[in-house]
Amino acid sequence: MRIYKIFGLLLVCCLVCIQACDIVEEPFEETPTTTTPPTSAAKKVLVEEFTGHQCGNCPAVSASLHDLKTQAFPDQLITILIHTGSLARPKTSGTKFLSDYRTQAGDDIASRFSLPGVPFGLVNRVGGLQASSEWASSISLELQEAPVVSIEIDNSFDASSRVLTSEVTTTYLENSSDQDYLVLALIEDNVVDWQKDYSQNPQDVPDYNHHDLFRGNINSTWGDQLSTASIGAGEIFTKSYTYTLPADYDASNCKVVAYVRNADSDEIVNAEEVALQP
Repeated sequence: MRIYKIFGLLLVCCLVCIQACDIVEEPFEETPTTTTPPTSAAKKVLVEEFTGHQCGNCPAVSASLHDLKTQAFPDQLITILIHTGSLARPKTSGTKFLSDYRTQAGDDIASRFSLPGVPFGLVNRVGGLQASSEWASSISLELQEAPVVSIEIDNSFDASSRVLTSEVTTTYLENSSDQDYLVLALIEDNVVDWQKDYSQNPQDVPDYNHHDLFRGNINSTWGDQLSTASIGAGEIFTKSYTYTLPADYDASNCKVVAYVRNADSDEIVNAEEVALQP
């Protein structure tokens, strides 16, 4: 009888152990997913305003854009002011308007979109050139679109050598094509210089504050292709760039703007900006 009792006790213990082992092991049978893309990312809109320091109508338009950035769409709007065309040419004599803020990339973009004059602007380069009265509604529409890609910028700046290193990581939230290109632009804020302003008397203003002045692209006008094959959701691309900041640029006022453009549609699908120095 004692043998049967011992045998029964052992049988119960084994059953308990088997059940306990099943409970402990069950979670470890699930394989974690490591390729799922982020569920959300910041959607930002890029507005490129074409302007010129001898354009007397431009300051009012630039002021309205600055208000959109700082008041209507804070942390959602990135602005670049591109000096191009005849009203951006520097004078060759005198003391006014001697600076040359034109860039090859700025002229290329103006030519691509057949810029007739200044001021006009592009909102994510969707729908072509627009007057400033159209910008607010176009920005609102663009912000309703879910971001296809998230962009992160990591800047490192050596003040002694003035060498900037920018590492940009793009993470795709949705599938995309092989026509996505990464562009890096250098912007300098608070550049104080001459500007013609028809609302002022005298009209030639010596200490005008040029916000978000386009200094040129760090890589190229149209950027670098991210992939030669179709891009899947969850794919990540990291690119690093170095750039020597010219001596007359104020590093404390400079920013790197990174954006992804689709070469087929010319649309900018997302953008980000980070200061050169914290």
